[in-house]
Amino acid sequence: MPDKRDRRLVQSEKAIIEAGITAFIANPMAGMSDIATASGVGRTTLYRHFESREALVKAIALRCFDEIDEALQPLHDMDGREAIEATFELLIPVANRYRFMNSLWPDASDDPVVVKKSRQATKEMEWLMDQAKKRGEIDSSLPSVWLTTFFEMTLYAAWSLLESGDISAEQAATFAARSFFEGCAKTK
Repeated sequence: MPDKRDRRLVQSEKAIIEAGITAFIANPMAGMSDIATASGVGRTTLYRHFESREALVKAIALRCFDEIDEALQPLHDMDGREAIEATFELLIPVANRYRFMNSLWPDASDDPVVVKKSRQATKEMEWLMDQAKKRGEIDSSLPSVWLTTFFEMTLYAAWSLLESGDISAEQAATFAARSFFEGCAKTK
């Protein structure tokens, strides 16, 4: 849905969000002064857009979900293992952009819109797990909520190793998918 606010306000808000992302990547404890400086706006302007650090974090969380949704659009025609593997390949490279959200999540997790988007993402992943189970690609006795959480933790492990420089994004995606599917394989 198009934003009907003044274009300059929308641009200013986008610049602040981008500066916030950059500042939080460098320092998850960055304050509003740091973000105002990084975005090139005064503190008054910053607070006109975001009344608090928590409000900015919530806006960044929503941007994160929107960008992830956009990145995953090509997967809508896939299901099961193919979609899960492609999800690893698409999400691992965004690690540096949004990994800081883990430490800031408490500031965003009480917002109803953020909660709704988070639940929707979880439901979509559970649907993929159900598809993979129906196709016999993973053990159907494992609950989808378990599989989804295992997927997220495998993704987090890949992000951690990518951030440390121990592996490349391509290796991380390959190792994550292999570990996930071998760990969730049907037992004989």
